[in-house]
Amino acid sequence: LVTKEKAYALELTCRMGYDAIEALTEGLREPISNLLFETAVGVKKEMDISYDYLSAIRISLPPYPSALPSDVAAEQRGQHILGITDASLKHLFLSDVQLVDGKYLYAASDGVIAKATAYGRDCKESLNRALRTADSLCSLSLQYRTDIGKRVDGDLSKLREWGWIN
Repeated sequence: LVTKEKAYALELTCRMGYDAIEALTEGLREPISNLLFETAVGVKKEMDISYDYLSAIRISLPPYPSALPSDVAAEQRGQHILGITDASLKHLFLSDVQLVDGKYLYAASDGVIAKATAYGRDCKESLNRALRTADSLCSLSLQYRTDIGKRVDGDLSKLREWGWIN
């Protein structure tokens, strides 16, 4: 949290947050394996990454996140996930999906189908691209947030005004 006078840490963690690694990978201009290995052994000094805005949107099926995977109805397992193409796979990180006989099916282990990622010159372009990828998928009851990043421009303006960033 940041106010005009102070910054407060709510949580400190040594791992990359959920969906952050997928967004990072969208803009990375080097293999993710190099980044992770060189960071782990302490030799990584710079990261080769674009200066674009990067976005990731989590796509899931109910009852996620309010129920355990064991609570998923048996009829949901094997549900078809349509719209996954070679082109969209460049911007999708599949999760709870299995490929059976050339068809993408819901595996029903945790409810998170995929992360749709994108880059853009600004936050709006990046999010619109990620939403376009998410919108291209089709299955019963797909869900994802559409409000991600709506506050970014206002928050950045405030941080500049307060002198936290240039």
